[in-house]
Amino acid sequence: MADRDSATIFSEIFTRLGSDPTEQHVKWAHELWKLTQQYDFSAYQLECDEALQKLGLAWRGLDPDYPEDGVTWLYGPVKKRRGARR
Repeated sequence: MADRDSATIFSEIFTRLGSDPTEQHVKWAHELWKLTQQYDFSAYQLECDEALQKLGLAWRGLDPDYPEDGVTWLYGPVKKRRGARR
């Protein structure tokens, strides 16, 4: 069962950081992103895709594991993804 409470809290944080994506806010977002891996929820459950995109933590593209799904949101630090487009 997904930890929706934690997803809601992280979503609020990422949304606030993404509303003013300064260099410091982006740095904090990337640090917090690592912490999300300790919780039981999927990135899509954050429901703040646009904020994550502004912070360099999400982009639209084809999932190599599910290309038949078409263009979708992909999550994680953009800089670490080979061939990632913003």
